[in-house]
Amino acid sequence: MRINAFCKRNFITRTYLFISGVSILLFSGVAYSGAWTGPEGTSYNKFGLNYFSSDKALDSDGDSVDAGSDFTDFNFTYYGEYGVRDDLSVFGSAAFKQLDADPDAVDSVDNSGIGDIDLGVRYNLYNGDEGVISIQGLIKIPEAYDEDDELPLGNGQYDLEVRLLYGKSLYPLPMYYGLELGYRGRDEDPSDEVKYLLEFGYTASDKVSLRAKLDGTLSAKNAANVVATPENPTLAADFDIGKLELTAGYTIEKNRFLEFSLTSTLYGRDTADGTTISVAFIYAIQP
Repeated sequence: MRINAFCKRNFITRTYLFISGVSILLFSGVAYSGAWTGPEGTSYNKFGLNYFSSDKALDSDGDSVDAGSDFTDFNFTYYGEYGVRDDLSVFGSAAFKQLDADPDAVDSVDNSGIGDIDLGVRYNLYNGDEGVISIQGLIKIPEAYDEDDELPLGNGQYDLEVRLLYGKSLYPLPMYYGLELGYRGRDEDPSDEVKYLLEFGYTASDKVSLRAKLDGTLSAKNAANVVATPENPTLAADFDIGKLELTAGYTIEKNRFLEFSLTSTLYGRDTADGTTISVAFIYAIQP
């Protein structure tokens, strides 16, 4: 599915690792951010390889149907975060993508390059016994690619997003949970979006942590113009989607981690139905 002429210009995530079941260290994720801000002077760097494949689509009724094309997105993604102050963090992400589409009826097509770039800031509003509350702003920048490519790397429009985040440690249990709710304005034709996220994490041992995350998007249904096209089924002007991410993390040493994730589409409409396999290396720097 594709926005008309791709005139509109559409990653961010974070999660938490418990240290000795007491404190939370920024761990990883590829979707959106957690409520905690990093201490002043600390940084968090995630280098991820992600492989998304799909030959199915969710139709307007939410049913999974044959997409008429095999689509893959293999990308290398960097996500970085820096603690400006204890209550203020800045972050950003970018991905180098290799896209391949093999429609049933026409020749296959591919494209590679840098996709959308995300830049954001998170401010901690409250940190106490009842949990952590933060507000986050994000801008998506589509200037690194040509939106008119036959197989575009992004849908070519700027996005602005505001999100409210809540996180709660369940100490003395080695667990936490997080809730997020946001609104993303998409420039020009595409529909704006309501973003929501539910997250639960568990530290199984000093070396192993587990996470489950439901990451969702609801269309605001205010798209000005929608034209469907099979080239890149992950780009749509008006869609709903809910994805389940299951993650296992391994602590190599104090500030180095590995993460393995499987993300599958649970429900939605007018979008791709597929699965992402991810592996990431995380490096945290403390002054």
